[in-house]
Amino acid sequence: MIRPLHIDVPEGVSLKDPALIRQDDVYWLYCSWFYEENYSRVVCFTSQDLKHWDGPHWSWGDKEEGYCSPDVIRVDGQWIMTLQSWDAIHPRKSRNQLFYASSVDLSIWSEPQPLAKNLTQGVRAIDAAVACHDGRWYLTYKEAQSPKMAVADSLDGPWAALPPPVDQWIENAQFIRHEGEWVLYATLLHHDQGIARMKGDGSRPEDWQNWEPFQKIETEEIPGFNRGIRSNAGSLWDDRDHSGSWIRVFCSADVPPRSNLDYTLGLEIPFTFPST
Repeated sequence: MIRPLHIDVPEGVSLKDPALIRQDDVYWLYCSWFYEENYSRVVCFTSQDLKHWDGPHWSWGDKEEGYCSPDVIRVDGQWIMTLQSWDAIHPRKSRNQLFYASSVDLSIWSEPQPLAKNLTQGVRAIDAAVACHDGRWYLTYKEAQSPKMAVADSLDGPWAALPPPVDQWIENAQFIRHEGEWVLYATLLHHDQGIARMKGDGSRPEDWQNWEPFQKIETEEIPGFNRGIRSNAGSLWDDRDHSGSWIRVFCSADVPPRSNLDYTLGLEIPFTFPST
């Protein structure tokens, strides 16, 4: 079932790019907090029932160095967040760049560190997502309007460029494991959402460029919520050991958005993967 995700925010603020995870009995929602003239921070909210939310608990970013578009995964007992700077509109006109941070408890995070700077310095890079397989790290991101792929032995690099993961426009990608295989979840052209399944098992770098065609995820239209954009910039969380299902969070707009300030958040539970 799809429904709006109600979180109280001040007037003139919108939430976008949600990433949902759970530790013990608490859900943690990380997202972009857009405010004023399209500035952004990364903030966090918590809930035990996905209906009543506390926060924001902290934020990264201000008018001099904003951050947005978080993605969070767990690797070897540690939480890893990827995010990007949001500063192209600031007076210094610096480029969007990729970062990562780590935490063991989701409350205290390390300071953001540059991610794949050896590949992205001087270009606009956004929407980072990473996966770790057999001790190697794989990164996908968007450079200008093109998807990119890279591999490294550690998050600190150096990163080596690989061919693009897919030959089409995507953004806000996420790597997930589903039924023992790697799945790429992403926003497609025209703000559709879709998933693509890896053709290999992930043990070879070339597996990360070989995916089945994307399957579109259908999102119900709800008047007053998502008539302009049904779903965009979402993420998936495997909650089967707690609620018995997968959960999808995403952002929507009831009218065609003029800026990031026009979005709101939505939630789908249970989420069902498209059949093969």
